Amino acid sequence: MSNNFQLGGIPHGFAFNENGSLIHYRNVIALATPGANQAGAWGDVWISFASDFADVKVRLAVHDGTSWSVTNVDVPLGGGRVAQKLRPGAQKISLGRVKKSAADSVEDAPVGWLLEVFGP
Repeated sequence: MSNNFQLGGIPHGFAFNENGSLIHYRNVIALATPGANQAGAWGDVWISFASDFADVKVRLAVHDGTSWSVTNVDVPLGGGRVAQKLRPGAQKISLGRVKKSAADSVEDAPVGWLLEVFGP
């Protein structure tokens, strides 16, 4: 079994308001992924998040080649990383910061992501 990973940061600036509406796509990052959880090809694919200096909310959108599924992930300052297993067939993901409330102004606290792929 082989493991591969890629890591990076989510751009500063809010991509979505507190209601989930797009503010601007320049604050979104899109990642292509190997076909997640495909028997014989790729194993499990996980995306993890970590933040420092503030609690952050991240919009995680996953496309399986047919449709998007969207979830908001709370990434706390305290505690360990927050991990999500990608659903079978996931081919691409989109990440962006979400305002936690209308008064949320912390758009530049560091938020990192880690994409892990476990091969057969």
